[in-house]
Amino acid sequence: MSKLAAILLLAIYATSALAQEDPEKCSRVPYHSGDKTTVTVTCHLNGPITINEDFSYATLHGIQNLAKQKESPLAAGEDGSNPRKISYRLVMDDSGVSGIEDGGFGYEPTLKDLNLRQNSLEKIGRYTFVGISNLETLDLGDNSITTIQSRSFVPLPNIKTLTMDNNKLTWVKYFTFQGLYQINYLNLDHNNISRWSSAAFASLWQLEYLHLAYNRISSLDGSKLAGMNALKFLSLKGNEIDSIAAGAFNGKPKLETLDLSGNKLNKITVGTFSGLTSLKTLNLRYNVIRTIDDYSFAHMPQLRELDLSHNGLATLSRGMFMGMENINSFNVADNWMQATALSSEPEFDEPRSKLIEAIGIICRKPGVYYADLSGNSLKSMLQNVTEQALGFDYSDNNQHVCVF
Repeated sequence: MSKLAAILLLAIYATSALAQEDPEKCSRVPYHSGDKTTVTVTCHLNGPITINEDFSYATLHGIQNLAKQKESPLAAGEDGSNPRKISYRLVMDDSGVSGIEDGGFGYEPTLKDLNLRQNSLEKIGRYTFVGISNLETLDLGDNSITTIQSRSFVPLPNIKTLTMDNNKLTWVKYFTFQGLYQINYLNLDHNNISRWSSAAFASLWQLEYLHLAYNRISSLDGSKLAGMNALKFLSLKGNEIDSIAAGAFNGKPKLETLDLSGNKLNKITVGTFSGLTSLKTLNLRYNVIRTIDDYSFAHMPQLRELDLSHNGLATLSRGMFMGMENINSFNVADNWMQATALSSEPEFDEPRSKLIEAIGIICRKPGVYYADLSGNSLKSMLQNVTEQALGFDYSDNNQHVCVF
């Protein structure tokens, strides 16, 4: 063997064995349950590291067990009998991982959980995850990923949880998440997503939880939200959404929680939330909503919590709350009702009458246990409203549930 070849072999061995050479940086903790053993391998290494097949195998199985583990995925019990079925969890967060070779994890059907959070990955290739088809949980959060090649996740048909928050994605294409037919949870919070192809998530038939908070999404329509019929939770908070097409949420009969807080919505119409027959929690705080059409929430008979605080509503009307038969909590604090409540100008007479009527309904509505109307200067107005006109004594907290 030449001197150069020996040096190269030594370098390959050193890279592969890095996780086993420093026990303080890499630990292996088995958990036994019946005839099954789950080994959690946790490594905190000093990068930069490019993951390849040799490195992955040595890290998972231990360099000292290479020959034995290659022969069989079963390991003997403590007494030398009763072979156990082994599965692995690999945790390599904050380890300076800068790249993964095509097929870099080799053939590892026993790998079920992979955590590569807080590294320096920039790209996911079409063959990055080939060989680990039984993976169920993948965490790629806190990297610098800008590119996911089409069908990169097709080799992962058993993924149930995928976390990719705090990356640099800008565009979700139709084939970006193709193949994730078993996925239940997808987190894309804190990216730079502004482009969202039609039916980009349509193939995610079992998806129940979708996090898209703090991106740059500006509008919603039915084509973007197509599919995902199993969806129960959707967070779009902290985006730039200023319009929602009528019927955008049709086909979401199981959606229970919708968070649109921190956007730029200025109007809610009858069609904005149509189709959300199972919705229980709707968060619209910190938008710029000035207008809510009558019956806008009538499509949501199961609605329990509605947050409209920190918007631009100048008044309320009884028609806004028609159809909300099961509402428990209502928050409209810190809107722009001061002028309506306090002005003596004739133009505010009708809005003020509607506001007083709405307060009389909200504060004594059956089932409501909390209604926050604070920050709107309503106390000064109500001091001049008779108990007969309002329907209760606003100063007696035993007669209503409102906070003024």
